[in-house]
Amino acid sequence: MSVAGLLLWSNRNLNWRGFIRGCDPRDTMARTLIGRESGEHDFYLVKRLHGFSTIVEQYAQKAKAFGADYRALRLPVVTLASRSETHGLNEIDFLKIDVEGVEADVLSGGDWNRFSPKVIVAEAVTPGTVEPAWQDWEPLLLAHADRSALFDTLNRFYVAQEHLYGPPAVRTSALECRAPHVRNRPRAERSATP
Repeated sequence: MSVAGLLLWSNRNLNWRGFIRGCDPRDTMARTLIGRESGEHDFYLVKRLHGFSTIVEQYAQKAKAFGADYRALRLPVVTLASRSETHGLNEIDFLKIDVEGVEADVLSGGDWNRFSPKVIVAEAVTPGTVEPAWQDWEPLLLAHADRSALFDTLNRFYVAQEHLYGPPAVRTSALECRAPHVRNRPRAERSATP
């Protein structure tokens, strides 16, 4: 089974093409912000510690404790639904959300009746901490028949109800190019992964 994806990021300094080399070459990449509604928003680009870059200034400020500064950029924002439509996505196998504190905005901009991912992985802790942060957005996923399947102390994994008990290839293939600890295990062990 092959999984093609839409990879979105906002930080022009990151070379995601190099980062995901080895994933499906059919992936589409776009540098954009995804939010609750289309328009413009300030994006706080953190120098050196790109993982702190976000649209929430208080989270970007946390990087100062590590000696990194940030600057504001005004960038366009589109909704997940409009970006999915623009790229002609009829089916989404895997959606990873790592947006430093604005997961609720990204999820609220989705059209879950038209574009319902089989698997969603969302960063689920407050940026710069290990404090749970999914209470604001998890009800939206659960209302659309997604089931929480796993929490790895950083991310929460959700599987669409209709795909919860699919064949093993469906359950593991979306993770294989992104999770070396899954990819490097023997195939029989990977197939047994729920």
